[in-house]
Amino acid sequence: MISQPSLSNCIRDLEKEVKTIIFVRNSKGVALTNERTQFLRYARQVIQLKFFKK
Repeated sequence: MISQPSLSNCIRDLEKEVKTIIFVRNSKGVALTNERTQFLRYARQVIQLKFFKK
């Protein structure tokens, strides 16, 4: 398990690394940004290469 503050820090670090805001944070919680689609496509490619490359 991971604590909520640790998860938030990991997400912020990831956003900094990929130079893309993935979540919009506000007083009501979080919402996904439009950039998430581009990031998700990239993440899936990385996973395919890492775990399913033959």
